[in-house]
Amino acid sequence: MFRNVTAIFIILVGITAASAQVDAEREAIKRTALNYAEGWYEGDADKMESALSPDLAKRIARTNAQNQTRLDHMTAMALVQGTRGGFGKQTPTAEQQKDVTIFGVTGGAGTA
Repeated sequence: MFRNVTAIFIILVGITAASAQVDAEREAIKRTALNYAEGWYEGDADKMESALSPDLAKRIARTNAQNQTRLDHMTAMALVQGTRGGFGKQTPTAEQQKDVTIFGVTGGAGTA
């Protein structure tokens, strides 16, 4: 009987520790996503930079008035510089999107 209780206790402690780790990972993902959005809207380049990998390769499809589409490329440095330039500050508060949905956390990577 004592062995079963000990085993159950060890399993519960392991589940609790794993749950706390997942919660911490989810919070870090949420904070990173918010640093990206808030950094952009606030013109806070340091906050933006904290949310980006230096290897960022952002792609943006843009369509002009003649219905021609092109694919623009942006590096991490370009996004940080754009943030520093205050381009995001031009977005009216009512149009700012800061909701974060975490779709998954797997092996040290998250999708939000």
